[in-house]
Amino acid sequence: MKLTKVYDWFGGFGEFIVVISLVAAVCLAATRHLDGSFAATLTSIGGFGVIHDQLSDYQNRKEVQK
Repeated sequence: MKLTKVYDWFGGFGEFIVVISLVAAVCLAATRHLDGSFAATLTSIGGFGVIHDQLSDYQNRKEVQK
């Protein structure tokens, strides 16, 4: 299976990254291994997923306007 199919199943690359970060945070919190550095890292990874998704939307709108 190609990764693009996995991304499409989640709704896109940005959503995939956010969901994976959220699941990792929940699993670490449930096992009491979530500390400040893990939380900050997972938050930043999720943030990059959101930024990537917004940038893709912006570029798609710019292409449609041309």
